Amino acid sequence: MKKIIILLLLPWVFSCSNENSFPFEEEIIEENDESLSRSYTLYWDISNTCELILQEPINEILSEIMNIPEYEYMYDLILINNTKINYIYIYQDNHNSVAAYEPKFKMMYFRDEYVVHDAFPEEFIHFIQDLAYDGIYGRSKADIEFEAKFFQDCLGLNDGIPLRGIGAQYGKLYMDWLLKIFDQFYVTARVYDTIMEGISGLTYDDFLEDFATKNSSYGIPEHCGARLLEYLYN
Repeated sequence: MKKIIILLLLPWVFSCSNENSFPFEEEIIEENDESLSRSYTLYWDISNTCELILQEPINEILSEIMNIPEYEYMYDLILINNTKINYIYIYQDNHNSVAAYEPKFKMMYFRDEYVVHDAFPEEFIHFIQDLAYDGIYGRSKADIEFEAKFFQDCLGLNDGIPLRGIGAQYGKLYMDWLLKIFDQFYVTARVYDTIMEGISGLTYDDFLEDFATKNSSYGIPEHCGARLLEYLYN
């Protein structure tokens, strides 16, 4: 029954060759009675909502990405909205997807436990987009996928890996745009403006169109804005 439901929802699944996404709960830990630090763990009953084989790799990558401020901000958005993924599971489909987030029923799947480390960050981003956009079900996949991949490129999570958000025509300018953004990260509050204005006359929307041309399976952009980026940087 589970697989039948999933197959019916495939057109609206947000996935990538390396994607990821989840919900957790924070726990305050005392250290020498002087300082406090955060630790993160999945906050629902694992036995009911997540295949057990995925628990360890998910918590490992979660603790890794939470060293990055943007992911902490996104984690806080989860807490504020008191929300979670309904089910996390292993599912081998016919489309060779490594991982995916299904927004209608807030489910996430991985091909196996070995892909979680590389796949989790993007699926996590898709889940947060679902909150920032007040629902991404039915929205343009091109918009959602580009924002998620561009965001990962900005954070430099893919060092040594080809850029995810690069398009068909503006490859060099895309890289120059990222470098321009890097120069302002954590230095100015106007990072969002830099992102939106683009570079050399090309705006965020132009790079989105270029990405969609190269990745036609995501469909036609609707230019619904970059609401996650706006939430984080504006």
